[in-house]
Formats: sequence, C-alpha cells, structure tokens
Amino acid sequence: SRGNADDSLEQAFAGFSKSRDPDVSTAAHRVQEKYHALRVLRRTLDDALAKGPEQQTNLDIPDRMYNAGTDLIAEIQNLILIYGRSLGVNDASISRQMMFKYFVWQLAEYAGQEYALIGRIIAENKHPAFAQQERLLLLRGRIQYGWEILHKYAVRDAVARKVLPFTEEAETQYFFTFDQIKDFFYGQNQAPEDANYPISIEMWLGIASQAVDSLLALQAEAVKVTQHQVDLIEQDSQKEMLINSIIFLCALSLSLYCWSIIVFRIVRPVNAMVEALYKAP
Repeated sequence: SRGNADDSLEQAFAGFSKSRDPDVSTAAHRVQEKYHALRVLRRTLDDALAKGPEQQTNLDIPDRMYNAGTDLIAEIQNLILIYGRSLGVNDASISRQMMFKYFVWQLAEYAGQEYALIGRIIAENKHPAFAQQERLLLLRGRIQYGWEILHKYAVRDAVARKVLPFTEEAETQYFFTFDQIKDFFYGQNQAPEDANYPISIEMWLGIASQAVDSLLALQAEAVKVTQHQVDLIEQDSQKEMLINSIIFLCALSLSLYCWSIIVFRIVRPVNAMVEALYKAP
C-alpha cells in the first residue's frame, strides 16, 4: 500500500511540475518536500519498532511524525486552494465552496490536535503543564472561531446549507465531548504532577473518536456536494460547447449557401454576359 501511494504521489508531482502556473509548481514542490521528510521519519520509526522496546532510544519520533503529517496536510490544502483559483474565475461559487472545505479541514485539524493533546495528558496521568494549557486554549479559540465561520457560510452559501445537518451533528458531538472534560484541562493552575482523572485513556479515545468521526463525515459530505457542483458545471460547459459548435456549423453552412448563391446565380451569369459581349462582332 505504501508503494502504491508513493507511486501515485510521484506521478501527481510530475504532473504538477509541468504546470504553467509558477505558484502551482512552487506549492507542489513544497508538498513534495514535506512528503519526502515524512517518508524519512516513517522509515526511522519502522527501524525503531523493529529493534524492540528495549533498544528504542529515540522516543520523540511519533511526535515528529505527527508534526510532519500536520505540515504536509497544510501544504496540500494550500496547493488545493492555489490550483483551484482558475475554477473560481469561471464560477465564484466554486471558490466559496473551496474556502468552506478549507475551513472545515482547519476545524477538523485543530480539533484533532486538541483531542491528541488531551489524550496524551490523560495517558501521562498528570495535570497539564503551563505550555500545554496555553496550547489547549489556543486550539480552543481557533475551533470556536471555525464554528462561527461555518455558520456564516451556512447563511449565504448553498453548499454550506446542504451540509448544515452534518455541521450541526459535528458541532453537537464536539461540544458534548468538550463539556465532558473542560473542567479538568482548561483554566487549571496545578503543577504538572500526578492527577487522578475520572476518565481513562480508552474512554477518552472512545468519546473523542465519535467527535472526530462526525467531523470526518462533515468533510466527506462537503467534498461530495462540491464534486457534484463541479460535475454540473462541467456538464453545463459541455452543453455550451455543443451549442456553440452547432451554431458555428449553422453559420458555416449559411455562409457556404450564400456563397453558392452568389457564385451560381450572380457571378456566373455576369461572367456569361461579359463573355458574350467579347464574342459579339
């Protein structure tokens, strides 16, 4: 599976490298660099796992892979936005839909980071350190801002209104999950010492996975609706091309008909009269 994915991505990178848009080529090159860096970390992690827990010394590889994966996703989203600018020129609704999907992705990404950080704190059975609290509050603010943006899009964009039930379901799942744990991880000033949380890491993963699944369902529905809209635009374009081709053929036929009338009904009789005059004694 890794080999197939690598081959597919390499083909995609080769295709992007031929783009006439320098911004697209630059963005694709950044994605390629991030992906190659992730592959290096992946091989390092494979080697570490193969050695067994007794010989594993570099324990920060999973964190580095997480950060590298997040950076890669961010660059891919940036590439999608840059590559889709031409579509926005033809249809402004496509541009709005791509921005909507971008905010959905950001929301899911920040929520995923929040869940991962809280899961790590629970697994370590310690109160969050000051830096962790700052990170959680930062993610919290970005997530709340993301929900506000999605609601604004739902008011003025047709696609956002179509996925509104999925948006509401994801929002309900997220805040339900957040309400379960907010008193334990936000706004505390305890030192990062041992803590007795009333929730295990297994319970937290179960609760958080429901919220993550709802966000992924929102992403999938947004992609589905946008793809449908793109297909409709493509169909309309094909119809317009067909109509324009028919109009062109009709105009060409009319031109040929007019030309034949001029040649056979006007020019030829005139030429015949001229020839007759020259032949007259």
